[in-house]
Amino acid sequence: MSSDYRVKARALFLAVMMVLSVVAMTTAFTGNAAAVPDEGSGTAEDPYLIDDWADLDAVRDDPGANYELASDLDEDTTGYREVVESDGFDPISGFSGTLDGQGNTINDLQVDSSGHAALFGTINGGVVEDLTIDGASVTGGTDTTGVVAGLMDGGTLSDVTVTGSSVEADNNLAFGGGLVVGATFSKSVKLERVDADGSITVTTSNDDASRIGGLVGKIGLTSVGGPGASITDSSANVEVDGNGAQGGLVGVIGAAGTTTITGTTVSGKITQNTGSIGDNHGGLVGLAKGSGTLRIERSEFTGSLNLNTDGNGANEAGGIIGYTTIETTITESATDASLSFANNGGGIVGRSTASLTITDSYSDARLEVEGPKTAAGRAGGVIGAITGGSVTLENTYATGSAESLIDDPETANVFGGVTGLLEDEVGSEGITVVDQSVYYDSTVEINGESADARGPGQSGPDQPAKKSLSDVESLSSNDLQGSAPIDTMSEFDFGRIWTTQENDYPELRALVDEDTLPVSIGDRRYGTISSAVTNANSGDTIQVESGTYTEDIKLGTDDLTLSGAGAKSTTLVGQGTQPATVFIPSNHPGITVTGFRIEAGSNDNAVDTATGAGSTEITDVTFSKNTLVAGSGEVTAFIGGDHEEITFDQNTFTSSAGDVGKHLFFGGQSSYGSGLASATSESSQNVVTNNDFDSYSTNAIEFEARHGTISRNSFAASGTAIAIPGAVGAGNNINIDGADITVSENNFPAGATGVDFAGSGTLDATLNWWGDANGPSTAANPAQTSGASITGSVEFEPWADAQINTDNPDPSFTSADQISDGSTTVDETDSSTVSSTTIQSNTDEDGSVTVSVSDELPDTGSQSKDDLEEDVSTVDESAEVVSAVEIDPSDTEIESSSATLEFTLSRSNIDDPANIRVVRFNDNTGSFESLSTSWIDTTAASFIVQTQTDGFSLFTIVETAETTAGDPVEPDPLSLTADSDTVAVGENVTLSVTNDATNDPVANATVDLPNRTVQTNTNGTVSVSFTTSGDKRLITTGAPGAEYLADTLTLTVVEADMPNGSLIPLNLTADSNTVVVGENVTLTLSNTNTSEPVAGIPIALPNRTVQTGADGTVTVAFETTGNLTVETAAPTDTYEQDSITLSVERAESPLGGTAGEYDDDGDGTITASELGDAVNAFGQGNLTAAELGDVVTAFGQSQ
Repeated sequence: MSSDYRVKARALFLAVMMVLSVVAMTTAFTGNAAAVPDEGSGTAEDPYLIDDWADLDAVRDDPGANYELASDLDEDTTGYREVVESDGFDPISGFSGTLDGQGNTINDLQVDSSGHAALFGTINGGVVEDLTIDGASVTGGTDTTGVVAGLMDGGTLSDVTVTGSSVEADNNLAFGGGLVVGATFSKSVKLERVDADGSITVTTSNDDASRIGGLVGKIGLTSVGGPGASITDSSANVEVDGNGAQGGLVGVIGAAGTTTITGTTVSGKITQNTGSIGDNHGGLVGLAKGSGTLRIERSEFTGSLNLNTDGNGANEAGGIIGYTTIETTITESATDASLSFANNGGGIVGRSTASLTITDSYSDARLEVEGPKTAAGRAGGVIGAITGGSVTLENTYATGSAESLIDDPETANVFGGVTGLLEDEVGSEGITVVDQSVYYDSTVEINGESADARGPGQSGPDQPAKKSLSDVESLSSNDLQGSAPIDTMSEFDFGRIWTTQENDYPELRALVDEDTLPVSIGDRRYGTISSAVTNANSGDTIQVESGTYTEDIKLGTDDLTLSGAGAKSTTLVGQGTQPATVFIPSNHPGITVTGFRIEAGSNDNAVDTATGAGSTEITDVTFSKNTLVAGSGEVTAFIGGDHEEITFDQNTFTSSAGDVGKHLFFGGQSSYGSGLASATSESSQNVVTNNDFDSYSTNAIEFEARHGTISRNSFAASGTAIAIPGAVGAGNNINIDGADITVSENNFPAGATGVDFAGSGTLDATLNWWGDANGPSTAANPAQTSGASITGSVEFEPWADAQINTDNPDPSFTSADQISDGSTTVDETDSSTVSSTTIQSNTDEDGSVTVSVSDELPDTGSQSKDDLEEDVSTVDESAEVVSAVEIDPSDTEIESSSATLEFTLSRSNIDDPANIRVVRFNDNTGSFESLSTSWIDTTAASFIVQTQTDGFSLFTIVETAETTAGDPVEPDPLSLTADSDTVAVGENVTLSVTNDATNDPVANATVDLPNRTVQTNTNGTVSVSFTTSGDKRLITTGAPGAEYLADTLTLTVVEADMPNGSLIPLNLTADSNTVVVGENVTLTLSNTNTSEPVAGIPIALPNRTVQTGADGTVTVAFETTGNLTVETAAPTDTYEQDSITLSVERAESPLGGTAGEYDDDGDGTITASELGDAVNAFGQGNLTAAELGDVVTAFGQSQ
């Protein structure tokens, strides 16, 4: 560039700057410019950024724009003294834009205004979201007052929190004050997830003029009321102090439309300490009036209402609503509050004169009526006074108390457990109690004397005729607490809406943190076990957390598992409402009860499974790992009626107070000691194993059953350990033959009776420990012994010469367990057994790992799961450990890499290979996780299983179910073949998968290739090709959900031999043929014949060369414009060359918009000539000062 040109350009630049300076000065002088924040443009895509108090203050200059709070504001932020501290923040009026707080906080806000006092004096349809205001102090005068908004005429507040703040006002008009919003006007307002924590105080010389709310003072501040509002998932923890109408959430609702309050919680203190009694106060809403409707659901008030009681007139206090004169519905809501008042007060509603519906709600309120002798107190556990309209009550209860403290009243006082005053014009026909589903457990006290809680209890002169609700029912605390309501309050939905609670009244699910409920079925949680049992389905597992549960459990669902946290920490105490603490009265196969201490309590038995004689038999019930504690009855566990396949495994039978007669009784009668002659059951196939018995005086086990096994139990008392009579009961033809019962590997105490057998034939009682190395004490044993005695025909030799370990060990570990090297790599290698190997993961990392098999564990004898290095309690209880393998990578880069592993397992340890499963300990979650496991091969001595893993740690191989001894039933083998064992790169080869046993094709069979997985079609075939040469190992595992023996196949892939110079054609494509400078574009290279991706091929760009990745793609960008040719490298021995042409366009001018028009040549810079054009346009009024400033800035950056 010449020096003259540079001088000219510089002069032009300075001239433009002088023009701009004059424009700026003129604008500042005339006051026409908006003082908007420096960053952003105010659009939805580019909102103004608020960085300091001056930026916040500038919102008033463009209230319809979009704003974001870029950071927290506090007293140390720039501009606080000038904007806030001097005279207080001046409220912003007419806000119709959006303010996104982005989770930031405005701290130390101070507002003092006689008009609409708040951050936003008025909001006209604006949106405020994701904002916290902390430590605000707002002082108002005679207009609406709040922290966020004084008056809202339409708009939304969402995810807004006000904490540690206070509102004060001297309000002499019928306007509103709220901790968040003072009042709403004529348009609908939404408050979503708005939370308030602070105080609001309003003083006024007009006794009942103010409308004060914890969130909103008044909804519907017009003569016609407005369209209503919605408040959702919000909360208020407030102190409200004033007079007039007060609500913990809303002071007054006067809207003409529908107002909904959903999912709200209110706590704190509402106090009226000035003015007359003529006010309305509610935990959520003080007064609902006008022509609209109100719906409150899933909401709660906990706190106190304290009304002035020394004036005249009438006041109303309600736990949810003080006074309603409009159609109102309250559902799934509750109060737990203290209310002090002079006139009408109710646990849920103080007074109603309109259509009122209350469903699925409760009140636990303490009501106190106090005031002058002239006060007319009306108190009800649900409603204080019904003076008009109609009322519907359903699935509702009241607890708590009502007390009159008015001494010698001059006016009648009326009290009731559900309702107080019920006026003549309403009448009993005006109240509907649906399905007699309203209950109370309340106390009523009038001047120190108890009164009938059904009500109305009365005191004072001129008492009206008593009207009480005949369809409500008084229940005791025992009937309303714990699991009892499932029966006593059967109309309530204890699955979807309610949950019972241990030692407490029912709770609404909507109001409880379900994570705290101790009983669960999957992600459904319950407060009591009985509630979960009532809602269980076949196949469910009920998990019970540690604790003591005072309830009786009646089980009646097929395949149901009731699982406690362990007998040491999870206790069931019977209550006497069922024959036993755990009662199974009818046949539901597959029931399992495990992990409890089951105390008989006031029941006769801890366990009872019994149908009437001749009824359907009870089958397949298991009690495992419990402690069963005897009660006052004769039997701890009674198994009566018709039954079979009843199992007691690893339980402890004991007594907490002296010896029980019998611990475990198998019989044919419907209850112990009854119906012996009518028994019909053979009581067959019962199993009693691995249990401990103590504290019994008659028999530990009385086995009136024809078939069964009693093994590996331990007995420790002077009574008879096992008594087997001659028949199932007396007076029938069901006799017991010793040949059908086995008694083995038990530990009997010396000096006691071990076995008393009265049946026919000979009982097999071999391999038992009789308390003496010389065997049992019986005439048939010539040895002198103090061992346990035997009566009857019993075969006892051979016996155990030492006490038997009955701790139920898992199968032995064996050093024969191996890991096969060949399948730990993606590529084919030797298949030899090793103690360490190199694992090639399914990603690109390599590394050495150490493989420790079972002989690396503490020892190689019998090991339980507890002996493993990690806690394996999360492995299925039914799973038996076959082996464990620790794989510890020395290279941490492959710790979380994926690989294919094969484990060769000793066949002698496995009952059924189809039940083998591999689980891996996940260090991140601290528990074992199942891996997809396939059984792929078998030999005379071993089974081989294969699994896919995403990381390396402790692998445990388990067998998940026991099977009958004998040869395992093996699944059909697969056959994987190819139409050619050798194939060229890029050449198609057809794979076939058939059932080797039937020669039938297998459709949808999975075939794993080195870099992908394919599936066979309906003919059992699939066509594939390969992009690289070498030996390729393929594996098929059959169709999903089917069991097959997997098969493998190795193909040899050679470089393509292309005669006469013929090469494989390539197809080079791009995801877009038009791209701008600097923008990414993805190139894809594939085999034209097969559409397979081609990896590792160089691609030449104008200024460099790139290479395709494993998926045949590469991402590139270009720095110059024009039509650019992209091509693969020169032809190889295998592939042809291919190319494409891409159109690379210039980028959009950095100026954008109008200013960008002056970048005439599109090079992204501004020349002096282009700047001159812009100055001319400005002089003609076609360009604004701001746009000209953008052009000047770009010109300066271009020089």
